[in-house]
Amino acid sequence: QKPLAISCYYPPNHPQRFLELKEVISLFGNAEDLLLINASLLEELERNAGSAEPPLDQALNIGAIFLKMGFALMLYSKYLANYNTANRTLKLLEENKKFAAWLASTEEQHAAALRGQRLPSLLIQPVQRIPRYRMLLEELLKQYGKFQQADVETQLAQITGALSTASGEQERRQIKVDNAVREMKEAVRKIGEVAAQVNEAIREKERTEELFEMQQSLKGLGGRTLMDHERRLGVHKPPSPHSLTARQVTCSSDMLLCRRWQ
Repeated sequence: QKPLAISCYYPPNHPQRFLELKEVISLFGNAEDLLLINASLLEELERNAGSAEPPLDQALNIGAIFLKMGFALMLYSKYLANYNTANRTLKLLEENKKFAAWLASTEEQHAAALRGQRLPSLLIQPVQRIPRYRMLLEELLKQYGKFQQADVETQLAQITGALSTASGEQERRQIKVDNAVREMKEAVRKIGEVAAQVNEAIREKERTEELFEMQQSLKGLGGRTLMDHERRLGVHKPPSPHSLTARQVTCSSDMLLCRRWQ
């Protein structure tokens, strides 16, 4: 299924006719690469589910399928690295009347497909997908551990003569389970690294939104902007309830800002 952020907002519908190409790239990043990754993943999972293998073996194959995506996860990292740039770009472009009109027109034209979602919520979906993958793999890893224990109990029962399962088949199953556990642990480790980048991207998004709201509330900046990708917000000192003039002091990595409400 083609992501809505691509099908509704990207070529041939993209706003390049009144934006520079670099702005379009900053806004969407490598979203089309992620489309190819997820299409490939879906194809692999569907092929596995439709195979003639027993259901247990199909489940044990999932770790290997995600592990094969290891190279592709780097493309998620690339999207995450651009995500905060996309948010800053969108914030600035929304002040462009032509862009705002195009955005409203696009949302109206594709209202049925978008189902109330707007561009910011669509751009964050690839960021949200990684934690969901991680939760899925971690849950599967727990189930794999149960498979291991079950095979041990089966072996013990076989030794005591309670079962007559062929030893060769039992050994094959044990090896497959052990390999599946090892592959799943590695897949969880790799996706965990990307998940850490997701958390940082979300924190950066919150920081960007806070800076933008702060800038919108200020007057007299003289064309200066608070939207600096290296700026880090620190401590806020709220207005004193006993003060006649409401002031808020904000300390960032490179400045001390005192705001006064009129």
